[in-house]
Amino acid sequence: MKYFGKPYDAPVYIAVNCAPTPVGQQCLWCGEPIGLRDAGFMLPFVGDDKVSEVPYHRACLLREILGSLSHVKRQCSCYVPGATCTCTDPPEMTLREAAEAVVEYMERA
Repeated sequence: MKYFGKPYDAPVYIAVNCAPTPVGQQCLWCGEPIGLRDAGFMLPFVGDDKVSEVPYHRACLLREILGSLSHVKRQCSCYVPGATCTCTDPPEMTLREAAEAVVEYMERA
């Protein structure tokens, strides 16, 4: 794993190398292109008998690990028996917007 963009004050940045920002490549989570000012990670990807690196926006990788906004708020059926709220992202948000909302919520908590 490598990071690109501005490192945050977190131990993960000590253990990994910096990579050039993959401007224009699509984030594996949201499908949006990586911008010059974006921060994120390059992760190994195995497919078609080869290993490559794929980019994730920082928030998109965290969203994939932590779960949806309803999940991190413990409002989904994982935590509330009989709840109709599932672990999906809000339908009015793009995948990236939902990822940013998860990170914003976790940083406030």
